[in-house]
Amino acid sequence: MNNLLSNPIIIEDYETILRNMGDELLKLNGKSILIRGATGMIGSYLAGLLLFFKDRMNVVLDIDLAVRRSSKAADIFGVLDAYNIVEYDANHICTLRKQYDYIIHAASLASPNYYGNYPVEVV
Repeated sequence: MNNLLSNPIIIEDYETILRNMGDELLKLNGKSILIRGATGMIGSYLAGLLLFFKDRMNVVLDIDLAVRRSSKAADIFGVLDAYNIVEYDANHICTLRKQYDYIIHAASLASPNYYGNYPVEVV
């Protein structure tokens, strides 16, 4: 399976974002970020962008990806030393083991049943 960071269309997107926002993203140098729901549609795109940024701009960025299954994260991002996995279930309270500069909550109920029956709650 090709991972997100080897997809030429996604890479082209990320390169465009870096060209247009690279100076703003440099403000993240030295920061720590937790992305909850990092294997979902929005979370994986954002996590991929930060991993791409970290690699291309050679910045220090502590990226933790909060996911239900670490194997899915490895499928999406590849096995890299550029991020840490925090396994958790968004349906239960999660105690953070460290302080973060930024926490991005991108987790949601990922089920067509929920989308159809509880559209407001999913959002």
